[in-house]
Amino acid sequence: MTKIILATVLTICTLIDANAQVFGGSKPKEFDVQIKNLTRQMVKSFNEEGKTQIAIMEFPDVNGTVTELGKLIPEELTTKLFKTGKFQVIERQLLNKVLQEQKLGTSGLLDASSAAQIGKLLGVDAIVTGTITDRGDAIRLNARMIETDQANVFAVASVSIIREDHLITMLGKEISKPSEGSNSTSNSSSNNEVSGKALAKGSIGDIKLEIMSVKLTASKQAIVEVIFTNKSNNDIEFRPLASDLRVTKLYDNLGQEYICKNVAIGSKNNYSYLKHLLISKVPTKAAFKFEDIDPNAESISLLKIAINDKNSFAEFRKLKFSR
Repeated sequence: MTKIILATVLTICTLIDANAQVFGGSKPKEFDVQIKNLTRQMVKSFNEEGKTQIAIMEFPDVNGTVTELGKLIPEELTTKLFKTGKFQVIERQLLNKVLQEQKLGTSGLLDASSAAQIGKLLGVDAIVTGTITDRGDAIRLNARMIETDQANVFAVASVSIIREDHLITMLGKEISKPSEGSNSTSNSSSNNEVSGKALAKGSIGDIKLEIMSVKLTASKQAIVEVIFTNKSNNDIEFRPLASDLRVTKLYDNLGQEYICKNVAIGSKNNYSYLKHLLISKVPTKAAFKFEDIDPNAESISLLKIAINDKNSFAEFRKLKFSR
């Protein structure tokens, strides 16, 4: 009799478990859990900033390649944000149409300025960009929320997802790659910038610096455009320094010294220093400006760029001015 009762109990438990799986009672997958987590972070930031009209870009890897996973993420985020009833999310076909019209493509890494430009064309308050990084033990999703008016990153969100087999498969299937020679972090017509080729490279800790152009204008102003890339897996707040500590400076080929008078990132600029969140693995363009350059100068003999404090700097030599 006892055996019959035990067998009956086991049968009932098996049926309950089977029904639970059929009718949605099974444990949620890791991907779904973390996408919900990412959505919660974004909703909180959007609410705090009063953003209600949103567009979401595809999530490429750090090289600008969009995979099946990078295409799926914005679809999932769009659905979950819309279901809150608080946001209007731009339909993907309209977003893709605008990207094609602007010849930006749907793949590649976009800086805040380019993303804001797209957002204005779409008539949204904010645009979401992001990247996917396979860290070996987990897949990292980093999202940036950019306000279209100021082209500033006003919030970030991130999650790590366990490397499940189906995600690794999707991560390995490429949908699109950035065009060869394109550089979405620069809008200049300089040959070096169009090709994405840096004039010089250096680093300060986990931050890589690439000198993209060195221009001498008719108004005797030297403009040095630099791309900063945070090579670490964590976002870093950094401060490119200008005139306050007199440590970002250049010496021309005539031996004359000039102190940087202004530093700008997107629409932000300052005469001393900027505080800016450098997103993990996302190239960010900055411009350093120097005034009253001798018009007879032909090149920079030494350029020192400092960040955070006067002891953290990179040096570059023999950079020829373009005019």
